[in-house]
Amino acid sequence: MGYSVLRVINEDVIEAGQGFGMHPHKNMEIITYMLHGALRHEDSLGNTSVIKAGDVQHMTAGTGVVHSEFNASDTDSVHLLQIWIFQSKSCWNQVMKRRTLRIVQKQDRWCLIASQDGANGSLKVCQDIRLYATI
Repeated sequence: MGYSVLRVINEDVIEAGQGFGMHPHKNMEIITYMLHGALRHEDSLGNTSVIKAGDVQHMTAGTGVVHSEFNASDTDSVHLLQIWIFQSKSCWNQVMKRRTLRIVQKQDRWCLIASQDGANGSLKVCQDIRLYATI
């Protein structure tokens, strides 16, 4: 756990009807990369969404946010990667963004999904990183 600004990369399989109840985060960039299924997200900022396979969701926790994540299906499991990055000390606002990636964008090539400068339409994060995905 922990390498430079990387806190964790969690690979989660969440069974139907299961998930993580409301819990807090602060000073963290949280990137959820959906591999299969659909995940329902709610947070203390009033954001509610369902993210599906191919989606990438980014949340800057800033000074603090409380959120929950539950499998949106009553029958199918959900499979995802959740990546936590320590945020830069200069970013204190909470932010929620989402991007959908088509397979063709990742097939046999590197697709930039998150970066500090938002290059190539990537999700803009408060840390000096470049996060890529490929198939």
